[in-house]
Order: sequence, then C-alpha cells, then structure tokens
Amino acid sequence: MNVIRHWLRQPYARLVALIGLVLIVPMCLRAALGWSNALGYLSDLGIASLLIVLLHRRPWWLALPVLLAWGLMTLATAELVSAVGRLPNSSDLHYLIDPQFLENSTGGGFAQPWLAATLCLGLVIWLITQWIGRSTSAPGLPRTAWAAPLLLLIAHWGTQHLSPSEEDQWRLFNLPHQLLVASIGDVQMRAEEWLEGDVVEVPPQMAGLTQLDLDGKQLLAAPGRARNVLIIALEGIPGAYVGVNRQALHSNYQENLMPNLSRWTDRGMNTPDYVLHSHQTIRGLYAMLCGDYDKLDNGTPKGVEMLTQNERTVPL
Repeated sequence: MNVIRHWLRQPYARLVALIGLVLIVPMCLRAALGWSNALGYLSDLGIASLLIVLLHRRPWWLALPVLLAWGLMTLATAELVSAVGRLPNSSDLHYLIDPQFLENSTGGGFAQPWLAATLCLGLVIWLITQWIGRSTSAPGLPRTAWAAPLLLLIAHWGTQHLSPSEEDQWRLFNLPHQLLVASIGDVQMRAEEWLEGDVVEVPPQMAGLTQLDLDGKQLLAAPGRARNVLIIALEGIPGAYVGVNRQALHSNYQENLMPNLSRWTDRGMNTPDYVLHSHQTIRGLYAMLCGDYDKLDNGTPKGVEMLTQNERTVPL
C-alpha cells in the first residue's frame, strides 16, 4: 500500500495514468477482440497521442468531460461491432437518450462488461492521481510531442491511399479518428460542389429497379400446385447472424450467435442482392410481399400509401 501511495505522489503519475487509459486500454481491446491490424494500432496511437498532448497538465474538470466522451465512444464501438458488425456514427446519437431502446438493446448488460469495468477503473485511477498531485506541478511534454499526433495520422492516411485496405472499418480506425476522417470528407465534398457551381446531374440508370424481371425459373411446376406460405419476418436481426449470408457476402464477421437460425435457413432461399432503402421495416416488408422496389427517396413508403389509400382525400 505504501508503494502505491508513493507512486501516486510522483510527478509523472498523472501522465502514466493518462497514457494507460487512452493508449494501453484501446490497444489491449483491439488485441483481445481479434481486431489486430497495423493500421488500427496506428490509429489508436494517433488518437491517444492527440489526447495526451491536449489533456496533460490541464485542469481535471476540463479534461474529465473529454475522457468521458472518449470512453463512451470506445465502449459504443465494442458493443455495436459485437451486435451488428459496424462502427457507430452520428445518426446513432439520438438512441442514447431513448431509455426503451437502451433497456431492450443491452438486455440488462454489456456484451463486453470487462471493457466497461476497465474504463471505469482507469478513469478512477486518473482522478486519484489528479487529486493527490494537485499541489505539485506535473512535468511538461517536449514541444516535439505536439508533432506526434500529426505525423501518426498522416502516416495512416498515406498508407490508406497508397495501399487501400478492404477490411472492416473497426480494424483500421479508432472511432474518433474515423469520425474525423468522415467529417473532413464531407467538408471536402461540399467545397468541391461549391466550386463546381450548378452542375447538371445525370440521372442514374434506374431501368433495373423499375422493371419487373419475369424471365426467372418458375418455382411451381404447374398451375394448381400453389400452397400457403408462412413468412416470418425477424425484426432487428442483422443478416450477418445467418451463416449462409456470411458466406455469400464473404463477411469477416464470424460470430455464430444464432446457430439454430443458421441451420434452418440452410434449407431456405438466400437473396444476396436484395435492395432496401433506409433500413426501414415497412419498406422491406413491402418489397418482400409485393415483389416491387420501394421508392428510393425519403418520402412516404409505398406500403404506407397502399395501407392508407382509402383514407386519404383529395384536397379541393
């Protein structure tokens, strides 16, 4: 105990605690979950070095909200990748204030509870070092340390452009880094649109989405052989949970969370080129039941229009 107290009083204890939280934990997470990739570790190093140079020697009340936000993003990454095999994005933020969604989605616990415990422990240790060392001045970082985040992130960007990788995003990026890259891409795209001015957009080729293909092989040998069909639509279950889908898409997601469902669907019909807009159930059900594509815009779904066509009135 005396050794721990002695270490906590050292001037460098606050820096070591910060490095352990923002660098060691993410790199151990990447190794533990099998996300090991050189670019992923490079991204972790870049974001960790940026947090270190920004937060070291800053008041604890100023650094704490940043570390809490960073910790939530780290935990959200592990949870969402485990659940649906993708990184979080800005459109997911509104779910964080939906208690019903959180209760039903987490099922009363985390998929990676050890990560939440580790992050909390690391944050507590950092706060303790801040409190114990409040009366002493922490050693400063060399000025060259400010170049480390820039050089690491540029190295990541250059490697990606020279040798693009098709691996999953969470293997290549730390979440804050990925959000930063996406934001820069959006700004660049808007700047290009502003510089180009009014450009006449050529409409995409939609023939394949607006015409029925009736040249396929008939499933029924002759008239009168039809039978009732029971369709079971499973809400909120990603296609990657089904083994035949993972094989068809050559997916890197290999967790077999629903083995019975995978075994049953081996006797079914797999449709790898299913087109759906906005990931909305009403649009998917319409396409599945009616054999027609839904409107490729954000307007009222065709299914809703058909269900309410007798209730709508034409304005005078």
